[in-house]
Amino acid sequence: ANHSGTELPQDDQCAVVIRIGNNAERRRENSAPTIDVARKLIGAQEQIEFTIVNSIDAVAEIGHIFRPQALAWVKEVSWDGDYERLWLGIFEAILNSFRHATRKGDRIRVTLSAENSTVTVELDQPSEWRDWDKSLGPVRRALVDSVSKLNPEMEQWGTLLMLWYCDSLEVLRQGRLIRMKFNRKWRKEG
Repeated sequence: ANHSGTELPQDDQCAVVIRIGNNAERRRENSAPTIDVARKLIGAQEQIEFTIVNSIDAVAEIGHIFRPQALAWVKEVSWDGDYERLWLGIFEAILNSFRHATRKGDRIRVTLSAENSTVTVELDQPSEWRDWDKSLGPVRRALVDSVSKLNPEMEQWGTLLMLWYCDSLEVLRQGRLIRMKFNRKWRKEG
């Protein structure tokens, strides 16, 4: 590039690069999908399962593919609870999985099932979430249950949101499996 006749820009010059288009779309054309979706029937219970690759595109894909399909499925099974509460709890769980229990290229499996007035979300991750009990254990649950409003300045905000939005949370297999339940009527509604 030529910067006013010099090879490099001067102190008072800058270069602005604007990328037009969706780079993730171009990358996806030449690579494996970030999210795979499968519907299953286990007995009489229908489930939807998402396999998500921890990649640079994953968060955008979660918003564009996972969210609409998951919420559409929940509506199909006649769950009429607070969809935003459900979504925020699931999204925080996925983000925490990427941070604590996966590396780039690892896959997590998120399975949604519904029974009566409860949606169950299971997040199966390849690695152990070390010290999960400090973030999701009974002490943290007691903290969440004791307040009527969360303060964003509290430590480990994402895990507090997981506990806040779901009605129950279990951690199994040394943090490799997170099971959250969302009732139609939220426990915080009285």
